[in-house]
Amino acid sequence: MSRCPACNARLGEAALCRRCGCDLSLSRKARLQARLALSHALKALDHHQTEEAERWLQQALMWNSSDWTIKVAGFIKTQLSLS
Repeated sequence: MSRCPACNARLGEAALCRRCGCDLSLSRKARLQARLALSHALKALDHHQTEEAERWLQQALMWNSSDWTIKVAGFIKTQLSLS
């Protein structure tokens, strides 16, 4: 996240937006959880564990539905359909 979702200010690494004070920690934690879930999904896919990959994929999308998460999820879904 490079901009505050509340006021659109540029963000650094601080937990609060310097302009409006919006707490960004939960959003950042959700993005991290989504990345971890996608990583688990890719590992499961690599080990031909399709049901496990699908479960992790759903977790990732629950945590974060950013463009990047959706693109990686689309790749995983494509790979699952080829299995």
